[in-house]
Amino acid sequence: MAITAYSVRDDEVAYFQQWQQAHPAEQVQLIKADLTVATATLAAGSHSVILLQTQPVDATIIETLAQLHVANLIVRAVGVENIDGLAITQFGLQLANVPSYSPRSVAEFTILQLLQLLRQSARFNAAFKKGDFRWTPFLGEELAGKTVGVIGTGRIGAAVIAILKGFDVHILAYSHHHNLAAQGVQYVDQLPELYRRCDVLTLHIPGTAENTRLIDTAAFQAMKPGMILLNMARGSLVDTQALLTALDQHIIAGCALDTYDNEAPYFGQDYSQRKIDDLYLRALMQRDDVLLAPHMAFYTKPAVENMVTQALDKSLALCQDAQTLDVH
Repeated sequence: MAITAYSVRDDEVAYFQQWQQAHPAEQVQLIKADLTVATATLAAGSHSVILLQTQPVDATIIETLAQLHVANLIVRAVGVENIDGLAITQFGLQLANVPSYSPRSVAEFTILQLLQLLRQSARFNAAFKKGDFRWTPFLGEELAGKTVGVIGTGRIGAAVIAILKGFDVHILAYSHHHNLAAQGVQYVDQLPELYRRCDVLTLHIPGTAENTRLIDTAAFQAMKPGMILLNMARGSLVDTQALLTALDQHIIAGCALDTYDNEAPYFGQDYSQRKIDDLYLRALMQRDDVLLAPHMAFYTKPAVENMVTQALDKSLALCQDAQTLDVH
């Protein structure tokens, strides 16, 4: 069996090689380039293609893969929203993902960013590096006693809640499935109620059409004054213009973002010597009440290893058993 992996980073190579050594009968081809119509031909002879979730995969690419007799398309992450699902069905490929590579990695990063916002770390560090060693005006807040709202209580949301329980906070949740109710998590049925009651709001839901611009002007206007917003999920969940307005008008005190609606051309790239044309991205980067990260909350050694090995394992299972593995 042959597998071709695209967009392979240097930090992933060792894990691909370890899996290859453990499965000598399988052939794994590593390609640093993204999957495009032009590079798809490199997968000729492969039964499966593995790629990153940030890559857009349209019908033309999927048709090309089908013509090359590629049977499986596997995302070595959770999200599959960038893949044309109708084309997958039309051309008879199987689509799979890695739904649980390390929820803890994203959860820990979420809490890290929250604590930095509460303690004004970005502002303090900027002054400190300039030689200003005074405490004022960087008076921090404590997390204990605050009400934290969690939208989405799947794997990552549940991991966030598990960590939060050690901070003596009150947790409210909103989700289609009240899966943590038996563990004592209190759910609310209406988002405006969550906005009104919470000091902190953290998002852990997929970037579906239903959730697009979930946090818009109306949502911000319904929020408790001084709220902190955390989005480690998908950039499409938040209306960036509405977010900037809410910050300017001090409707919310700050936000931490590990994702951005137009991140694809920028995140993962070196723009230190290049102009950033996206005005919204530049505006977010220039603010000291925003902590912006390039979609790296997942980026830990265990997570990267799991993403690679689980994607390869899933490819092997699909080929050996010829069964459909549902996308989660």
